[in-house]
Amino acid sequence: MQWVASLITVAIALGVACRADAQPSGRDQAPAEASSAAPSVPSDEALLEAREAARNGDRDLLVSLAPRIAGHLLETYYEYWKVSLQARTGEDDAAAVRAFFERYPGTYLADRLRADWLLALGARGDYATFQGQLREQIWNRDDLQIRCYATLTGYALEAGGRRDELAREARRQLSSTADPGGDGCTALAERLIDDGRLSIWERLRALIGRGQIAAARSSLARLDESTLAQVRQALDHPGDWLAARERDLGSAHREIALIAITLLARENPPRAGELAERLDPALTPHQRGVLWGRLGEIATMKLLPQAQEWFRRAGPELAPEAGFSRSGETLEWQARAALHAPGGPDWSELGNALARMTADQQHEAVWTYWDGRARMARGDIAGARQRFESIAGAFGFYPRLAAEEIGRPLELPAAPPPIGEEEIAAMEARPGFVRALKLYRLGLREEGNHEWSWQLRGMNDHELRAAAEYARRQGVLDRMIATSDRARSEVDLQQRFPTPYRRTLSELAQSLGIDQSWIYGLIRQESRFVEDARSGSGAQGLMQLLPRTAGYVARRIGLQDYQPSRINEADVNLRLGATYLKLVYDDQGGEALLASAAYNAGPRRLRQWRATLKAPMDGAVFVETIPLNETRNYVQRVLLNTMIYAALEGRTGVDLKSLLRPVSSNMPADTDLP
Repeated sequence: MQWVASLITVAIALGVACRADAQPSGRDQAPAEASSAAPSVPSDEALLEAREAARNGDRDLLVSLAPRIAGHLLETYYEYWKVSLQARTGEDDAAAVRAFFERYPGTYLADRLRADWLLALGARGDYATFQGQLREQIWNRDDLQIRCYATLTGYALEAGGRRDELAREARRQLSSTADPGGDGCTALAERLIDDGRLSIWERLRALIGRGQIAAARSSLARLDESTLAQVRQALDHPGDWLAARERDLGSAHREIALIAITLLARENPPRAGELAERLDPALTPHQRGVLWGRLGEIATMKLLPQAQEWFRRAGPELAPEAGFSRSGETLEWQARAALHAPGGPDWSELGNALARMTADQQHEAVWTYWDGRARMARGDIAGARQRFESIAGAFGFYPRLAAEEIGRPLELPAAPPPIGEEEIAAMEARPGFVRALKLYRLGLREEGNHEWSWQLRGMNDHELRAAAEYARRQGVLDRMIATSDRARSEVDLQQRFPTPYRRTLSELAQSLGIDQSWIYGLIRQESRFVEDARSGSGAQGLMQLLPRTAGYVARRIGLQDYQPSRINEADVNLRLGATYLKLVYDDQGGEALLASAAYNAGPRRLRQWRATLKAPMDGAVFVETIPLNETRNYVQRVLLNTMIYAALEGRTGVDLKSLLRPVSSNMPADTDLP
């Protein structure tokens, strides 16, 4: 079945961390959570103490805890923390690490320790050992710093004529990586600078383009005293540096001027654009592409009308090898600038941006869809249909929109064969799953997720579904769906799209007048149905409420006996979260698209974005031009989830286009919503 293969890519295409619950949908039963239980025995407390000791580098305390941890189910983790600390500090690391590999071969912790050791080897310049160990690594090979050390290793050990090629690849990597200031990438950059294959200015562009100002300051030691003082002022006070040289900006140090204008653009884009105009005649084509391309990015992120013009000023040098324009990302922002043009989408300019993308970018579902829309706008109906058909068999936000463009209805796959009790029992007997569940009960969810995922390697579809059912029975719903989602032919939607708390959510949806499928779709994206989920920003619970927001809603509805400590109670969290969702829904004129974005980014920010509109905007265009990557992806996933939940309930007429009505700047009166 074509749709079977297509639905599988929900998480792959969009990065959706799937969640599901195999309970009958009519049950209003909270999952028996396996996580967050307080340590129940002294050895549990000792284990958690050992974890903190390893994090803090307290070797003496770590060693002293050994007797209290002996025989613990997770004693292997204690051994890992101890050896990893030795590897990081260089204390007899080779012997201890190799002994761990021999004692625990093929385990997740052995692979994780190898990653730790690779970072230590790279930092010490032991390239020969690094190269040998990298071949044995299974996971974490794509860790940004390990990748930089791997590139450095290849470059350092190259004795033939490939050094120029390797240096060019290294420069591309440094200009495009999301963390150029990390230890591995810093070591790679320093080696290339030493060898005269990377300029200090290229290095500074890459760091500043990623906002890594502290790392940029650490790279200034190679500059002469006079230049160093100027760069420091440009980094700390770009406006002052530029003002002092404004009358004759063309004769100023051009590289420092590029840095200062780029930094100024973050706070005052119009002023930065004015100064860039003055500097422009003195720039090389490469510098012009770097400067105007970056200004175009910033203007697009701020939804400014100058974005398109600034991208045009960049010219053919929009995507240089190195610098803060980060070629692929810059072209994506240029495409969004064309979509957000003041007079409506500039389909011709969009086509130009798409044509300059790499072949891999052009084949991504998002840009394939927009290429189809651009062709349609230009009257190339056959070409548009071909582009839509090329992705409509997959499943994701843009593939589903493409399918709707050509009239292909949504078809749900049939339920796969049931899982037998013996198959579930086989999963229960796996030590790795037992360790993962213990980690969840100790509140070590990240470690538990890694341990769980390691056990899934090599499983066939039926085994994956058995493991998913075992996760459901243990109350680990996020692992159930993540596990079921790996199956390629056996698509179990009951596992992938959960409906716990059904009675509670049904009553809330009915009383508030909002769609229950939408609430489920949002919870699925927010917390993966983990009751004690907590984000880096402090959002908590099933609906990921910030304590301040939860308190606001509790006061507004007069919730008796509410205390901040109750925010993770399922009933409390669902009531406060659904009520807040209704509040932002009303605040945004009764549109699920806008309310979803406001729930993630905040109502005030949504109002600011809508205020930039000069005329109603196509809903899909609005979503693609949301200036925050996190919010853009979030909205796409919530709406796709909503559509699938509605289909599972047997409702007709709920497709993505129905959720993507045109967006206008007309809004109700402002509110005090947090």
